[in-house]
Amino acid sequence: MILKTNQIESARDAARALWERGISAEIPSDPRTPEFANAALSEFENLWESTPGILRDVLDGAEIGATQLDVDPMHGLAELVQNADDLGASELKMGIRSRGTDLPP
Repeated sequence: MILKTNQIESARDAARALWERGISAEIPSDPRTPEFANAALSEFENLWESTPGILRDVLDGAEIGATQLDVDPMHGLAELVQNADDLGASELKMGIRSRGTDLPP
């Protein structure tokens, strides 16, 4: 139980650091567990909802623009691979979880 609590706090700290300082933030090692991922996403959601003023307007505008982009379900995976390649990555790890919909063949 203590390990899970530590992972959750670590994930929340990582999300806050990324939100405040961007990708240059020093974040803890990601244990790649569902608890860590869920806690980080939950913290991002809280941060998103509490974003004030013009920054919120910018983020809302970006979200609206994103809805008008390519809707192919596999497009996100292609973007991840392309971004990793652009950064010269030699390895890319990702996880996929079904949400009850079938992906195209």
